[in-house]
Amino acid sequence: MRGPVVIHIGGNKTASTALQRRLFAKHPHLRYLGEDCDGYEKLRPLLDSLAADDDSHFDSQAARRVFADRFDVSGEATCIFSNEDIMTSTLPSVCASRLKVLAPEAEVVMVIRNQLTTWPSWYANHGAYLKNVPRRFWRRHVGLEEWLDFCFTFPKRTPVEAMNYERFFTIFQEHFSSSRIHVLLYEDLLTDPTSYYKQWGHLLGIPYQDVLAYMANHIERRRNTGRQMIYDRWVSKLSVIPGLQTANSVMLRSVPGVKDWLDNGPPAQIKLPEVWKRQISDYYRSSNANLAKITGLDLTRHGYPL
Repeated sequence: MRGPVVIHIGGNKTASTALQRRLFAKHPHLRYLGEDCDGYEKLRPLLDSLAADDDSHFDSQAARRVFADRFDVSGEATCIFSNEDIMTSTLPSVCASRLKVLAPEAEVVMVIRNQLTTWPSWYANHGAYLKNVPRRFWRRHVGLEEWLDFCFTFPKRTPVEAMNYERFFTIFQEHFSSSRIHVLLYEDLLTDPTSYYKQWGHLLGIPYQDVLAYMANHIERRRNTGRQMIYDRWVSKLSVIPGLQTANSVMLRSVPGVKDWLDNGPPAQIKLPEVWKRQISDYYRSSNANLAKITGLDLTRHGYPL
């Protein structure tokens, strides 16, 4: 008999990786499917496809077998599927529909974060470096305002809509009842971790003391340092000099002290220009207000655009 099922869809930059690595994958009372789960490397293409691919590419039968194999166990264990890529997918409605078939009685958890702090974090660790481009341009540094301008010019293809939390609540509400959708605040993790982890303990059916113990002193994946970003910015500006990129790569490999110095500096501190604070606030304030009304969450105490 399948135990209770929880679907965790993110959002991004809300410590999802720490939950996946330290709690979901390790607690003996949880049957986990997602990043860092048992057998993840073999399952990864299918789980990525669930979030990103059209039906013509997604193998629904294989997904059913995987969910059944992982989750059809004793009712004493809580089953959890976690994939924050759903909130960056261009097909979130399709994802929700698939998950309704795979786990029809699931509780859905979404952790949200003030967009005014999410954007700087996203930029520092992802947006500052080009991806999905020809090899010569891979990880080339991009300035903050240039990246933001690109994102808001193409909101459906960039992280812009991943932070439209009301949209995801509405999408999943169409497939799972609103009473099954739980919205937690990332800011509560920072200001009142005991209360935050109590919510997770309740949802997962495990003592919150267990959650606290597994998550104590958690350290997420390494983040880009301020030194690294300043260095990369200058390398990018000087990239027109023939042979510079090759020389830079050779130096970083042959002089490990330089790489260590760049990696071990303080975390990058990204400050949004006022013009972008206003634009970001204008973009999200209406949907944030609607979500607060729907859920009863007090978003004003954490400074969400409203």
